Amino acid sequence: MAPFQVLAIFFTYFIFFQVYLGNAQSFIQSRAAYYPNSEEKGTETGACGFGTFGATINGGDVSAASDLYRDGLGCGACYQVRCTNSNYCSENGVTVVITDHGASASTDFILSQRAFGRMAQTKDAAASLLSLGNVGIEYRRVSCSYPSKNITFKIDESSDNPYYLAFVIWYQQGKTDISAVQLCETQNFVCKLLDRTRGAVWTSSSPPRGPLQIRMLLSSDDGDETWVVPVNNIPESWKAGEIYDSGIQLLIYEEMEDDITDINSSSGLQVSSSSGTKSNKQKMKKVEWIPELHNKFVEAIGQLGVDEAVPSRILKFMNVEGLTRQNIASHLQASTNEALIEDEQRRAQECVMWNKAREQYLRQKSKVMGLTQGDQNSKFFHAMLKPRRNK
Repeated sequence: MAPFQVLAIFFTYFIFFQVYLGNAQSFIQSRAAYYPNSEEKGTETGACGFGTFGATINGGDVSAASDLYRDGLGCGACYQVRCTNSNYCSENGVTVVITDHGASASTDFILSQRAFGRMAQTKDAAASLLSLGNVGIEYRRVSCSYPSKNITFKIDESSDNPYYLAFVIWYQQGKTDISAVQLCETQNFVCKLLDRTRGAVWTSSSPPRGPLQIRMLLSSDDGDETWVVPVNNIPESWKAGEIYDSGIQLLIYEEMEDDITDINSSSGLQVSSSSGTKSNKQKMKKVEWIPELHNKFVEAIGQLGVDEAVPSRILKFMNVEGLTRQNIASHLQASTNEALIEDEQRRAQECVMWNKAREQYLRQKSKVMGLTQGDQNSKFFHAMLKPRRNK
């Protein structure tokens, strides 16, 4: 055999070995058990708060988790889990969705009985696997995919319009976490961060009136964060137990291709990109929102109206080459935060001025009434001077 053929075979083997090693290293070794009476579905009382949805999502291939639950942040995440006993276990294992919190002896997963059996090669092997109860596994996080489903908001039964709102998020696609949620009043464009009270349940004790927009912060393992603005709003007449379609799929935001390549001087759009080889999937490039471009953005919102000013419609109205819906969504979030800060500063300044004017008026009035300095220092007088609070 010629030397170059030997080298070719060596390098081919080396490459395949590296690929195999890379795939093997992406899995984490652990153990898994299963909970009984879950042959066809998971539990309806999982800690994530999904209810009946948590029992049937992903065909019932669901799991409780301990450390991976992450105080509810891990709810809705997907993992490929495969057992390591070659006598019973298949190569691909099963993909499960985290819907509950739980721990068993040295395990990271407590699978539904259905999911546990689906790690096996055959039905007979599944019976043998189930008889073991607790087995060695390896797992890795994978993208959740619900091709025919959009992100959906389920209003919790504990909600009471208009005094209390609680909801869970269904069909969380991709590999990102929903680390924060904002509830926005579409009429006055005021947003507030919501509390994660338990699992995947987000709540507001005093939700705004009118149609509501829910915004989600997607966080990836590498630290990237992106605000996502749904197409559809929750109607003003929302009701407990109702389900509302957001109109978007999060997987689109994770895998969105950005076709911006250079500066478009005619539109005023300036784009900066990092050097290096191009790939089919690129992260959103940074857009410099120069005054001309921002003015077009503001004009679009003014023409569309706040209720209709969602990223896709703003993008269409602006009609700027190279600008993407993700660019619009990020700038919309940044503009909202800036507007909130300015509004709070304005209100605080108004309160300070109002309180000073009121105090001056009352002191002048006290002189007319003949109040002494002692009277002015009394509890009654100080109650009259109680500062006005910023509401």
